[in-house]
Amino acid sequence: MRKVSYCFLFVLLFSNIYAQRSKDIQWNPSNGMNFVEFLEVWEPGIPVSEDDNFFISRVKLKERFENKNTQVHPELTTARQLCWWTSMGDGKKEWKSFPRNQFEADNFNMWQYVDIHGNWGDGWFRVPGVFNDVAHKNGVRTGCVLFINWAEPVKKAGDRVYDLFSKLMTKDEYGRFKYAEKLIRFLRYYGIDGIGVNPEGEWDTDVASEVQDFFVELHVQAEKLGLRGFHIDWYDSNDSRGRLSFGQNALQERNRNWFQKGNRRVTDMFMLNYNIDVWGENNDPMGESVRNAVKFGRSSYDVYAGFYLRGRGLSSYDSEPRAGKGWEVLKDKPVSVCLWGEHDRNNIHNASYEHGKESLVVQQTYLRKLEYFFTSGTRNPVNAPVVTNTITTVNEEDMRRFHGISTFFPARSTMQELPFVTRFNLGNGLFFNREGKTENGYPWYNVGVQDWMPSWRWWVTGHDGRVPADAIQCDFVFEDAWFGGSCLKLHGRTTYSKVRLFKTNIPVHEKVKLSFTYKMKMGEYGKLKLVLSKVGAEDQFIEIPVEGKNISREWQTVTCKLGNFGWNENDHVACIGLVVENTSDDFEMFIGELALTDARMKFKPVKPEITKAEIIRTYADSLDFKLVWNVIPWVNREKDMPVMNEAIDTWYFEVYLKDSSKARPRLITTTTSWAAYACGVNVKAMSEVLWLGVRAVAPDGKRSSKIVWQEVKR
Repeated sequence: MRKVSYCFLFVLLFSNIYAQRSKDIQWNPSNGMNFVEFLEVWEPGIPVSEDDNFFISRVKLKERFENKNTQVHPELTTARQLCWWTSMGDGKKEWKSFPRNQFEADNFNMWQYVDIHGNWGDGWFRVPGVFNDVAHKNGVRTGCVLFINWAEPVKKAGDRVYDLFSKLMTKDEYGRFKYAEKLIRFLRYYGIDGIGVNPEGEWDTDVASEVQDFFVELHVQAEKLGLRGFHIDWYDSNDSRGRLSFGQNALQERNRNWFQKGNRRVTDMFMLNYNIDVWGENNDPMGESVRNAVKFGRSSYDVYAGFYLRGRGLSSYDSEPRAGKGWEVLKDKPVSVCLWGEHDRNNIHNASYEHGKESLVVQQTYLRKLEYFFTSGTRNPVNAPVVTNTITTVNEEDMRRFHGISTFFPARSTMQELPFVTRFNLGNGLFFNREGKTENGYPWYNVGVQDWMPSWRWWVTGHDGRVPADAIQCDFVFEDAWFGGSCLKLHGRTTYSKVRLFKTNIPVHEKVKLSFTYKMKMGEYGKLKLVLSKVGAEDQFIEIPVEGKNISREWQTVTCKLGNFGWNENDHVACIGLVVENTSDDFEMFIGELALTDARMKFKPVKPEITKAEIIRTYADSLDFKLVWNVIPWVNREKDMPVMNEAIDTWYFEVYLKDSSKARPRLITTTTSWAAYACGVNVKAMSEVLWLGVRAVAPDGKRSSKIVWQEVKR
């Protein structure tokens, strides 16, 4: 009875403040202002609303591995961290990164260079589960942000943020923070790895001190409860007493209590303002910050140099972005980097309309710009332009001169287990294909089902390790797909090109099967080979010829066992790539799937149980629906935690619709969440009864549970 009452309270509180976004998925209070009322009654397993499954992450934060021998630049350190402190989604705070029937959206896919995605667009403390899923898959820590307006008072009752903190920092009779442990349990349960604060208000000194102590206690509880990767992100705009102050734009005594209070950690990502070269009379703010971080007992890489992607484009925030400053100075400073931009949108995505507003054009422009920004203006980390601080826009022409994040950061990877399967699906499309056939022709977006992306964009070399003059061209395209809405395209003339695709540490044996699915679109090639190297011999590639049909215009799959090419038990794959030789000028090839699978691994995905099937709206020949399910695993789940997909032998779920009980099931969408939302789905005009179904698909992408159906009336 107590749990029922609590759930009813949650639903009431949420529904009263929900008008700011679509009523189809219940959200949360604006920026978490009423959050403590929920936290007071919440316990793990008590849903906040009937739509809780849209917010629970089902993928654990994966571990990254180190291997300098598969770095483009072996001298680079992974100690330098990158925080991508931007929004995620459609450029508005209505849908954020939720799945929807929209093709053009932020399908961010350069996770390999990011350590923290601070997720500026989601407020405290509610984040779409699919966003956390794709980030966790790639070893990226996630967050959510409390935004405090410039000079907003945080001093007394009635002040918006004061009221939140005064409740959140309530103490018990022993003087302990009453909600610190419960907040960490909440974050851990929903898969949110950390929290961020834009603190640009005018704080009361006592309030500032209490918040610092509260942050200290959150770290204590995170370690105690095993919230691995917990982080607090902070923008340096206030001194230790809470007054607005950018000081000398450095970590100093004036602001140290927001960084480290005595020997206690307060924040983790300490972002300095954008003037990283000279500020006032300080000619070396980064150097001073490095020295003070060490003096305060912390790593200098806990200090983050800030860059504002709109305000100064790709240069430091300085009155004159001249040579010898910004990135050029930073190259030799042992600090991390935070890229902000901005309140409700990713500014690189938002600046991708320069060639037109048609959705496909915008998406293609955005993909190129991400590669210019992270890889370099050449789209090949081997021959990046020289480090420069003179680029003040994110226009495509200017970005071609950018040195790229890869000049400062090596690509990281979590790919170290079988099965390894990628279909090169970016997480959106103008249609949805399965095994090369179109299942539906609706535009869609669900970044949670984004596949493993190539570790480098694009590490292409010739026989001598240099970039050949006629290097093969690599692009993601939305014109075809083996599965999902996109695939990899190789095109153009080349004499010889080696394309390193994936940085891995996958244990294999002689019976592991390698499969490769591709389609010849146009032209011809001389030779095509899959190439793999072993850990311990990273530069010695074993070549596996692709003996497919050179001129076939259909999808085809070739397979082999690794044992036939010298692979044995206890070997580990370090790198997977392709070699293409002697292609014609009009050569075009689509790559649809690349997989390493082990027949000895037996998966049995657990059958879902539908808990809610709802037709939201009906039209003359289409409808919108929502489907929610649960899965009861065969094994015990982790205490006080939701069931992860890996515990039920599941990679993702497929959602189906039938117009009649005997009709052929139509695949509508896929998702890693235990809930699905679909709009504009075509149905027979006369159908009064429909069937919605769902099934779980195994990590190998082959095995699945039976489809579970629920009858619904229009």
